[in-house]
Amino acid sequence: MYLQGPRKLMTQGGYDMVQKLFLDFFRRRLSQRPTAEELEQRNILKPRNEQEEQEEKREIKRRLTRKLSQRPTVEELRERKILIRSDYVEVADAQDYDRRADKPWTRLTAADKVSRGECWRVGGRTVCWVGTPVGMTVGSSHLPLTVKNLPEDGRLDC
Repeated sequence: MYLQGPRKLMTQGGYDMVQKLFLDFFRRRLSQRPTAEELEQRNILKPRNEQEEQEEKREIKRRLTRKLSQRPTVEELRERKILIRSDYVEVADAQDYDRRADKPWTRLTAADKVSRGECWRVGGRTVCWVGTPVGMTVGSSHLPLTVKNLPEDGRLDC
C-alpha cells in the first residue's frame, strides 16, 4: 500500500520508519525534562498541600485586616511629621447657577482689548482680532478681521 506524502509516494515501511523517528525524538525530549522533585527544589513547582495554602491565605488576611483596623489618627501622623498640614477638605454648599451664560469677554471695552493684546496699533491704524466681518471666509481666518484708522482722541471702536 502506498501513502502519498507532500511530493512523493511513500511505502508503508517508509511511513513506519518516519513515525519511529518522530517517536524517538519526542521520547528523548521528554526524558530530558526535569522531575517534579527538581522543580520543587528550584521553587518552580510548589508542593500541592491545600491545607497549608488555606492556612497561609488566612494568616495574610488576618494580618492585613489588623493593619487596616489599627490605622493612626491625624494627630499621631502630625506628631510623627508625616502629615504636615491637614489634607482634609471642607465641603461647602455652593449656589447652583448656569455658568454657560456668563461670558466676561463680551463686556470688554476698547481699552481693555488693547491692553489684553487683542488689538494692535500699527502705523496710525488699529488692527483688531475681535468680531467677524460679513466678508470673512474660512480660508481668510489667518488675516486681521478689521483694520481701522486710529481716531484723534485715541478711542477704539473695535
